[in-house]
Amino acid sequence: DTAIFQCVATEISLPLSGTDPDGNFDHCEIISGPGSIVGGNWVFTPSVNQNAKVKIMCLDDCGASCTDSFNVAITINKAPVVDMGDDFVAFLCQPEQICWPVSVTDVNNNITSVELITGNGFYDEANHRVCFDVPSGERTYQFILKATDNCGAEDYDTVQVTINYNTAPSLVLPPNFVAYLDEPGE
Repeated sequence: DTAIFQCVATEISLPLSGTDPDGNFDHCEIISGPGSIVGGNWVFTPSVNQNAKVKIMCLDDCGASCTDSFNVAITINKAPVVDMGDDFVAFLCQPEQICWPVSVTDVNNNITSVELITGNGFYDEANHRVCFDVPSGERTYQFILKATDNCGAEDYDTVQVTINYNTAPSLVLPPNFVAYLDEPGE
């Protein structure tokens, strides 16, 4: 039994052989399971993750046989998944740093890098978030986060962050309004 990890689905070739104490070995054949026998090798090209269970029968010239089986756990790499969340509006009183949670996952646990490739900020790996120091002025900023695994598979996600700043309230009085202020101590 063996386990095989592939970055992309490619042909698997595992050696197999049979012997005969009388010296009249003929051949081996697959009784059940995927693949074929080519040149003394079990050959199979997977298309999905699977546990291939293969049963082999070997025969001699007299028709006597023996059987054996093996399992091959095949895992084909899947790209990482980046999720920066939905676009959002941040309402601020003054310029400050804002951060929001992001998710970077990989079913194969083989991520090699996560980087913010667009946007004036940084990826905080320890806290699974993106942060940036908001400058003054209202506008929309775009951020793109990229994850890469050790097979070179990549995923990207984009978020738009719109910054709105607080506006001071204003007082509107009727045109003929006269205000009288009390003096302190009166």
